[in-house]
Amino acid sequence: MAQTPNPPAYVLFYCETPAESGGATPIVLSDAAAAFLMDEWPDFAKDLMREGVRYHRAMPENTDASSALGRSWKSTFNVSNREDAEIFLQSS
Repeated sequence: MAQTPNPPAYVLFYCETPAESGGATPIVLSDAAAAFLMDEWPDFAKDLMREGVRYHRAMPENTDASSALGRSWKSTFNVSNREDAEIFLQSS
């Protein structure tokens, strides 16, 4: 998702029963995951709503297609300098 210009607001991962070998991590719609959390673990869901969730995203200054980090913050936020990136992030 580092390469998407408009990534989703939420990405959740869940494993009810670990695979004995191999396995995969599906991507689900956040509203379906939120409804599941409210049904199965309402106290935890309420804690998340009350406390919020904070993400840290590392991005290089310049796009490097050979790097796992991929797209730069300049390209991702469509800005040319840090000041404009900060303004964009604070308004999001």
